[in-house]
Amino acid sequence: MSYPVLLGAIVITTANQQIRIKEGANTNQGLIATGTYYLRGDGAAGDFLPALVTALQSANAGSSNTYTATVSRNIDSNTAHTTITITRATGADNFQIQWANSLTTFDETLLGFTANTADDALAKTSTQTCAAGWVSNDILRELEPFGERAVSVPRKVNGAVVGVTRSSQMTSWALGFAFVHEDRMLKRRALAVTADTLEGFMERFGPGAAFEVHESPLSAGTTLSALSSSTRVAVMHWSEDTLSSFRPQRIGPGVPLYDLDTIAHEQVT
Repeated sequence: MSYPVLLGAIVITTANQQIRIKEGANTNQGLIATGTYYLRGDGAAGDFLPALVTALQSANAGSSNTYTATVSRNIDSNTAHTTITITRATGADNFQIQWANSLTTFDETLLGFTANTADDALAKTSTQTCAAGWVSNDILRELEPFGERAVSVPRKVNGAVVGVTRSSQMTSWALGFAFVHEDRMLKRRALAVTADTLEGFMERFGPGAAFEVHESPLSAGTTLSALSSSTRVAVMHWSEDTLSSFRPQRIGPGVPLYDLDTIAHEQVT
């Protein structure tokens, strides 16, 4: 049994690549390499965490500290679905990631932070749900690909038809979310922040934004196993109709569980 994990594309440009870090008594900026990343945590190409670690270690704040970063995902609707932890791996200097510093241009809420971390040797863990992803509390009801083409089949006055194909075959997906707790579905019922919910995720990664779809089994308790290339279904974009109206259906009177049928278009690579 595997649970859906959605990962929004983290697009880094020169406008949002700076992170301010203090190590010991010194403070400096680290630069995240420009590119498109996803918060997988698998260390493979396109994973955001290696880019984050590289930026922290290359800040040159007069320290020999090195760092590791890990991600944890949980299906329990009473807890944050996604958090990251940044840990000092080697070195002896205290460290502080200054998310609230004016020189930090990266959006810290993508990683579940809202303020500067403590200035000490301890690991730094997200204080709220990471906005860069979403995890359901239940399995998908439907995950089915289907084909689409842009075609025109006009009819002549004599009854004959002519046909024109204007695109190659395209793949879309029917994503059926079922028994999703209101804390994970609706912004107004969010556990703590809108990033807890599918509604919030679809707003942040809306028209034209890319997201990866993964399916991951449980590792222990309510914690999901690590993501990898084998858990990834595809990179997708929400369809226009899906984004135009967000209207999940309550499964029964007074029951805090919802179903939602969506369509997503597979990204052409």
